[in-house]
Amino acid sequence: MLDPLSQFIYVRSSVEQESMRSFQLLTQIVTSSLEQERLRSREAIAAEQTRAAQSIEQMRLHYQTLDQIRSQSDQRIEAIRAEAPAPAMAAISNAVAELADRLDQLGEEDENAVAPGEDATDAERILAGVSRLVSTIAESPLGEPIGRAITAALERRATA
Repeated sequence: MLDPLSQFIYVRSSVEQESMRSFQLLTQIVTSSLEQERLRSREAIAAEQTRAAQSIEQMRLHYQTLDQIRSQSDQRIEAIRAEAPAPAMAAISNAVAELADRLDQLGEEDENAVAPGEDATDAERILAGVSRLVSTIAESPLGEPIGRAITAALERRATA
């Protein structure tokens, strides 16, 4: 058997060894826990980055859709602007047809009322005014479409 001092040294040595093993085991556990937490953090960061990338992609698609809607709206506005003269042209065409009818009526009235050798008739004065009006219209930016409307109205009147 060992003397008490040797026993004490033995027990102390055993306790130190056990403490050292416990410390190493505790160090491994803490290190392992930290590594797992680091991995979880990396996974969480990667998941967050994935969610952020998906959100960015969704926003990009949203803005792309908005741009398409804006483009379609611009195209519709341009189409409406292009069509806007059509009602005006129809109104001008109708007005020209009415004017042609009125001139015909005046011409018929004038033929019945004018004696040879008289001065210019109302119809001739109206025709001169219409001629000036047509010249003014022809010089305007809408001259060509208005001229086509007038020509069409007069052709319809002539064939009627």
